[in-house]
Amino acid sequence: MPGRVKETGAQYYLIGPNIDALDERLPEEFRGTLIRSTFKPVAVDVIDRSQVEDPRQDLLRTVHELDGSTLVFTGSPEKAEALAVTLGTTSHAVPGGLATEVAGWIASNYDESWDIVAALRSGVAVHTGPLPRGLQRIMVRLFNEGLVGVMVCTSTLIEGVNTSARNVIIFEKKIDGQLIDFFTFSNIRGRAGRMFRHFVGRVVTYMSPPDDTATVVDIPIETQSDLAADADLIQLPNSSLDERAMERVAELFEQDVLSIDTLRRNRGLDPSLQVAAARELRSRPQSSRENLTWQGRPTYTQARETLEFAFYHLLESHQRRGINFNMMWGKLQNARHNAGDLAAQVDQAMTYARQDQDRSDVVTDVLRFQRNWMGHTIPSMLRGLQNIQAEIVSDGPRPNYEYLLREIESLYLPNSVAELEDYGLPTPLAMRLFELGLRRGEVTEIIQDLERVASDPAVTSRLSVVEHWILKDVVSGISGTP
Repeated sequence: MPGRVKETGAQYYLIGPNIDALDERLPEEFRGTLIRSTFKPVAVDVIDRSQVEDPRQDLLRTVHELDGSTLVFTGSPEKAEALAVTLGTTSHAVPGGLATEVAGWIASNYDESWDIVAALRSGVAVHTGPLPRGLQRIMVRLFNEGLVGVMVCTSTLIEGVNTSARNVIIFEKKIDGQLIDFFTFSNIRGRAGRMFRHFVGRVVTYMSPPDDTATVVDIPIETQSDLAADADLIQLPNSSLDERAMERVAELFEQDVLSIDTLRRNRGLDPSLQVAAARELRSRPQSSRENLTWQGRPTYTQARETLEFAFYHLLESHQRRGINFNMMWGKLQNARHNAGDLAAQVDQAMTYARQDQDRSDVVTDVLRFQRNWMGHTIPSMLRGLQNIQAEIVSDGPRPNYEYLLREIESLYLPNSVAELEDYGLPTPLAMRLFELGLRRGEVTEIIQDLERVASDPAVTSRLSVVEHWILKDVVSGISGTP
């Protein structure tokens, strides 16, 4: 991205927290203009509790003793939900009336057995990655407006989401299996306190604070270091690659199985896997590729064989960790048959749940599959295969997977419903608004119509207090008016 911006000749800046220097391999135009500030909008006290004998019991006591709103950071969605329930059952706080109503609304529209519901009824919010964006927005709003005093979160909340937390508790020492380093610790610490609201923040940590080390930032696509993936390096013109980088990607430029343009178009996929997939397809007789070269609405067999080929030929092993194709296909069929009904999807998923999973864990699994696989991984590999096929097929019409892509990316829901989630409108409420007269069409047209619907008494009179509260907030966020 910096390279593309530079080519335009426009002025630009990159900003980030807790940065001490830029990698010396970066061009002088980057390093020569680094402005480092040590200004902190709030003071932060750090309390080290890493030596306590029973961290969980100490945490329960500490949460109740702290004054002000508190974020509790933990390592995974499942841990966050379970910890939120534990904190809720031992809490002396009385949640705001609206928070209890929101919990009831989530129970009715998602799943009654979800741990998030029990936690919220006890005054503890939860913010994790698998949580639909509409619910993430709701949780942050409940917390920021003081309707709940505690929110348990994973790393998703330290990546640019502002809250009104006065206190931050670091209960886990790892993110995705990696120990928290000083840079990440500093970012989490920076969530304590809020200028003009809490001028002194407090951090309680159950891990020993990492040693203060200088943070040196590399921009791999500029330095062409080992951190730059081959998929990134081939985006650069040959003339801008240094000798070492050119050696790494020379085979990709020299092979004649798949054009460099197609490799570049499939940016999120490993280029070597793309070439191998193309070679495999070229080696097959045309008759054996028929179920991969369809257009329009695919048959069951066409969809299954196409996705299976993409799954095993275009995804790296780490992307397939913990899931095989039959599992992925089964989850996809569950989403298709029970579209719009999370409880029904959970009912079906419970039949193949692990022994250590309860219903709440399965709810999170279903949502994680929707968010990660249906929202990103499957569309990426399917578009990649479509682009490869478009180059390989020489006779007859080129394959077109757009129908299946639209169905998967929309979670098999009516047009634009899933997209509205990105604007903070939960899917169950979006579907209800369509029933009440929200005009269908492109997402931009629907967004414009939301303001009309939100001020129409014929619609709002049929919404619950919670639904009206959510809708008003979404419209306010879109329009930029309070």
